[in-house]
Amino acid sequence: MRELTIVSPHRDDVPFSLYLCLSRWCSLPIQVNVVTVFTVSEYAPRANLSETGREAVRSAVTYLRRREDRRVFNLIDKRIKVQPLNLLDATLRLGINVDSVCKASEGNTAGTYSEVDALSNCFKRFLLRALVLAPLALGDHVDHLIVRAAVIKSSAPHKLAFYEDLPYAAWVTTASVRETIHQIEQTTNAPLKPFIVRHKSQISRKREVIRQYKSQISGADAAEIAGFAVNYHGGERIWVPKRSRAWRALTRDRYA
Repeated sequence: MRELTIVSPHRDDVPFSLYLCLSRWCSLPIQVNVVTVFTVSEYAPRANLSETGREAVRSAVTYLRRREDRRVFNLIDKRIKVQPLNLLDATLRLGINVDSVCKASEGNTAGTYSEVDALSNCFKRFLLRALVLAPLALGDHVDHLIVRAAVIKSSAPHKLAFYEDLPYAAWVTTASVRETIHQIEQTTNAPLKPFIVRHKSQISRKREVIRQYKSQISGADAAEIAGFAVNYHGGERIWVPKRSRAWRALTRDRYA
């Protein structure tokens, strides 16, 4: 059986960005895996925590987010294999605040080159045989940028595709997306083409499922994230290698 491995910087990134894709692909004869990288966190803006002290809060938030994530993937398809790497997220790892994680241009990438190398070596055991789907890192979140760079370094270009990470994809311009694609194509020397994946699952179903991340988003946030699919007439857009045959089974539909 063919394998697809999707790399997720954080617990919620893949369901936010690829719920409809997952719903479709899990109906095919393919094993879907999700590798989630930065799963140790203190970030839970909508959680009511009684714990005090940094270690207690970190432990509580990490447990809460793991529980939410498990619930979401069970609702999507229990056959999806989720592998957490249990690494610290940017605020803990780099000692920056939440408001700075999307400001890589302001000097928040110190030490990230060595992180990319280490993560790339770690990824090789997960990505060697599979088709791979990585975040575009729209919005320039430092964790997403590191993951994207590490996946590019450890994957064969003809097997590597990219997804538009939400909610950031809803906040950036079309020109920004095109510039990101251009940068990736220059790095990999592999031209990409857009593809819209649609599934009979409704946008309303996606909204209800991702609302399970209650420590992270409100109902209005879930509606905005799910509603982004309206831009693609009820689909989600990925970017696949233009000359690759490997992706044909997952992209038998019309192109964007």
